[in-house]
Formats: sequence, structure tokens, C-alpha cells
Amino acid sequence: MESIAYSPGHITGVVQPYEYLDDPIKSGSKGIGFSIQKGVTTQVNISPSKISELKIEINNQIAHNAVVSEYVAKSFTSKINRNLKIRIKHQIDIPTGSGFGTSGAAALSLALALNQVLELGLSRIESAKVAHIAEVVCKTGLGTVLAELNGGFEVREKQGAPGIGKISKIPYNGDYWMVALELGTQSTELMLKELRRKNDLTKLGEQYVSLFLANRSIKNFLNLSKRFSQLINTHHKLKNAAKEAEDRSFVCGIALFGNTLFSLVRQNEVKELKRVFAKYKVHNENIIVSQIEKRGARLL
Repeated sequence: MESIAYSPGHITGVVQPYEYLDDPIKSGSKGIGFSIQKGVTTQVNISPSKISELKIEINNQIAHNAVVSEYVAKSFTSKINRNLKIRIKHQIDIPTGSGFGTSGAAALSLALALNQVLELGLSRIESAKVAHIAEVVCKTGLGTVLAELNGGFEVREKQGAPGIGKISKIPYNGDYWMVALELGTQSTELMLKELRRKNDLTKLGEQYVSLFLANRSIKNFLNLSKRFSQLINTHHKLKNAAKEAEDRSFVCGIALFGNTLFSLVRQNEVKELKRVFAKYKVHNENIIVSQIEKRGARLL
């Protein structure tokens, strides 16, 4: 039997983390961000077996340390009473560890696919809760799953797993494209420690969410994200690229959690911003372009 599911990637521009070590369901974050069409597609195949077997591939390569996917798979298989051979294939078209919500997208798409193929009958929200718990326990994210489940341009007004956290999708006029310059990875766990250490950043996250709620526009979001990112240690090339982009009237923020500069622009502005970013790239894969994904994660 086979099931396939998709989850968008996600960019967070402003965040206020809430982490309760004894209760992953209540852990999460307030923040502002948007989902992108590029993301993770996960295919799950199961077959009867004398012994349980789990195999995970990422972009056609065997994955030996896919801790989040392993956590999700074990959570679902613990609900059944039979041995299965399970083969999981993640196709990822966004960078990993660079602030694009990759681990959350992998966990979420896997949860939706496993629920269907194992015929567990969980709701979409119940399945997503498992993905959220995996992210919190494995220290790879706090609010990404909730955002990717819903899609669109959003503000997370209350922390917590799907079904507990509160999210509002923000309407906007016309189509927007994300253009991002990615210059390497950054540990989500270390970034969360940095945010907790800098108490001013946590307070600022709450303040900026309130400021955004008073003016729910993409322009205001980009300005708040820019101001928030200026207090975080980032790659010097990102700062230089942000300055040049601003000189050309593009406001950029830093994707939390990664060394990635981004902006949201109209389609006729994409080429110009790509030209700016191209001066700072290290290799061809450093510039990522994608539209906002409006629908969120789903079975295919």
C-alpha cells in the first residue's frame, strides 16, 4: 500500500518561542511568517513482514540520522499490532537547516501519509499533532508545523500544537514571490538557546506581533522582520546583501532559523532582486525563488 503527502516549506520573520519541556503539546511559538510552494513531498509504502523494518530516504539517498522522521514513524507504528516493512521517501526541494521549515515539512507530510496508509483514522489535526511533538522533542522547531498545516501568510497569535495554538491567515492583494539568499545552515536548537538568552529578543517578539496585528500588511511584516533580524548575529554577506537590496527599495528580513536573507516581491521584481543576491551567492543553489503556498499541507 502507498500514500503520498505534501507540506510546504515555511519562513518565519518574527518569533516569540514558548518551550515547556514537560509538555510538547503546549510548547510552540507566536510569530509571523508565510508558507512557500517549495517544500517536502513524502511517499510511504508498507508491506507485511515477519519483522518490523523501517527505511528512510531523502532525495533518493539512504538517511541514517533522520531523527524527526524516525520519531514520527515510531509514534504511528506504536498504534498498530502487526509487523510491517515501511519505506519512507522524502523529496525535498528546499535547503535543510537554513530557515525554510524543512524538518517540520518532512514530519508533517510523513504524519499525513502514515495516517492514511496505516488506516488509523486520525483527523488531519491529530496527525499534525504527532509531527509537532516530534519537532519539539527533537529540538528542530516549535511553531512550524502549525503554520505549514494552514499555509498562506500568517500570524501565530497563541503558541501550541495544531488544535491548541491559534493562527490567523492574513489576506493580501495579488501574488507575491519569495526571493531568498541562503548562505549556510544554523542549528535550530542553538538559535532557540540564543533567543532565550537574549531576553530583549523574546520581549521584542511579543511587541512585534502586537505591532503587526495593528497593521496586517506584507510591507509592515518585512519592516518588522528587518528590525528583528538586526539584533541577531548573522553572516556578514547577508548584512551586505540586505544593505544593497535596501538601496534598491527592497526590504529584507532574516529567516529564523538560518543564515538566509529573504524578501517578498511582485513577479516583475524577482529578476532585479535575484541580480542583487547573485553578487553574494556561493554556488548556484543559494538563491531560492518560490510563491506563497496558500493551501497548506495535504494528501496527494
